[in-house]
Amino acid sequence: MPRYFRFDEVKIPTNKRIRHIIVHYVRWVEIFGYCFCAIVAAGISVCWFYHVDELAVEKDLAKTVVKPLEYSLKASKEAVVTRVTVSDFQKVKAGEPLAEIVDAPAFVAGWKSTQQLEAMVKGLNDLIGASTPADATPTPAPADAATVPGTTPGPTPPGLEMAVRERDAAQARMDAWRAMSLSRFRPQVLKAPADGEVMGAKDLQGKVVAADGEVLKVVDFAALRLKVKLSGTNVERVRVGQPVKIEIQPNYGTETAVRGDIRLSTTQRQRVQFQDILDTDDTKKLLTERWKGKRLTSKEDKKWGLSIPATEASEVEMVTTRLQFDRLPGSAAGTNRVDPEPLERLKLEGQVIEGSHTATFRVKEKDPAPRAEVMKRIEAKLRDKETQTVVGNPLRSLAAKARGREFEGDLVDLRLRGFGEPTIFLKVKAALPEPAKAERGFTGKHQQWEADAKKGIENAVETERTERLFEGVVQLVDAPQLLQDRLRGLAQQDPPIDLKSKVSVVVGKRRLALVLFRQ
Repeated sequence: MPRYFRFDEVKIPTNKRIRHIIVHYVRWVEIFGYCFCAIVAAGISVCWFYHVDELAVEKDLAKTVVKPLEYSLKASKEAVVTRVTVSDFQKVKAGEPLAEIVDAPAFVAGWKSTQQLEAMVKGLNDLIGASTPADATPTPAPADAATVPGTTPGPTPPGLEMAVRERDAAQARMDAWRAMSLSRFRPQVLKAPADGEVMGAKDLQGKVVAADGEVLKVVDFAALRLKVKLSGTNVERVRVGQPVKIEIQPNYGTETAVRGDIRLSTTQRQRVQFQDILDTDDTKKLLTERWKGKRLTSKEDKKWGLSIPATEASEVEMVTTRLQFDRLPGSAAGTNRVDPEPLERLKLEGQVIEGSHTATFRVKEKDPAPRAEVMKRIEAKLRDKETQTVVGNPLRSLAAKARGREFEGDLVDLRLRGFGEPTIFLKVKAALPEPAKAERGFTGKHQQWEADAKKGIENAVETERTERLFEGVVQLVDAPQLLQDRLRGLAQQDPPIDLKSKVSVVVGKRRLALVLFRQ
């Protein structure tokens, strides 16, 4: 066997320095090899034994609104709110009376009539007040003259006697009806269904509520809820009772927020956000002048050579910057102080407490009975009908193109007399029944719900799925007092401001190695 490498012919360096370098080089290469193997082994171990969360995310990212638990008090029939004993955001206990309503049809009709009379009386009062001279001095009336209710003694200015009589008659009718209704109709008392705070009590008294309409509601800011709509990857694995990661998105200010990065040291960094720093309208105007008329394109548009000129800056979402600062010896205080948004750093946990799966499937109808029925309906509409169509000729089209012309085809008149077998494609919506609600602290699976979900899988028709959703409710676990106070303050704004969040449901754990290699 021929030898391709002869060790006896290798020339050994005679220079001691070169030999010393080679010896140390080989030693360090050996050490580096051992270290490299150790690092690779440690990385493989970490990737194999370390697990990461598998998540199902929202359909519209960061659009889920955080709201307190609401108990709505409704009227079963059309009713009138005759009395309100509480005010907005007043704390109440379960069973405490909140308001009184009367839902008798005769009372509601009479109330609506009195509302019309009140409007008429107000209009007549305005008319009388506007027509009476401001400097008119009433002439003393005779001692035996009858005093008209609601008027000043003395002669009425000309032309207003009829208006005064109509006003007083309407007022008398309203007073008589109210006196009668107090003794005839008994009000229904609405009580608080749970502990909480009242919302919707402002300007409620005297309001007519429609059938099944909300009178007012009691909210519990200690029990926060999020209505979620999930789609995409892993949505089919979402179950009631699974944990949820919640990240608050505090972009609720009326003006543009500024977010900055503070670098305290090599290892200490902090991101802060300041609300309502920039005037949104002025900022949009400034940026519109910068961008107006410039042509914009995307990666897909650029592929087809398309660009669109900008018209205006429609929204300034947020401004980010790196903040430079000087450390203060003590705590910042005084009027020259701006506080960062505390909700920016909140990472919360929750739990799916209820929900259901829905889907839309694209299917092909194969049953001959419904296909025949559809065919009958088509024939009833189209048989013996006359129509027109354009029939193309490939040879004439090629000849026209060769001469630089376009050939659209020949116009042909037709009468429909027969039809073939129809092929029917349709989209079918499907929904899984909602499972029982999970109790707080529940982390297992609902066996009955799982059984219902798997029921009939052997006989299920496999087809193309076009949309898959999970719609449910998430409850925050141990909501911090800071978040409760901020939600209460936003609810008191006019109009109320929503606080949005980013929601991800943890559907399971997976080894990091499998995630990296997409297995």
